Amino acid sequence: MVRQKCKVSNTDNVAVIELGYGDVQVGSITNPIDKYAGIGFMNDEVNPIGTQFKTKGTTTDDSGLDAMLIFKNLESFEVFEEHLANAKKELIELLSGEANSL
Repeated sequence: MVRQKCKVSNTDNVAVIELGYGDVQVGSITNPIDKYAGIGFMNDEVNPIGTQFKTKGTTTDDSGLDAMLIFKNLESFEVFEEHLANAKKELIELLSGEANSL
């Protein structure tokens, strides 16, 4: 769920996008006028994770997006991609640790 102004540890007012329940639509976005690409997030009713939604040709004005992650240059995308790959490794380790503790 896309939430605003959450408390995370000792930090207040953190925007949080929590994935894993099927209640957030996630999709690629592009803006040829402002020259950026990214990912859009929209709260939704629960659907199976990975459900495809028809949004091609929709504008951000029409979509009801709750959050966007946008990139205006390839270098910033590659840095984010590296952090995402690291987060994936850490998540795999955390989840495998849970399985081992059962």
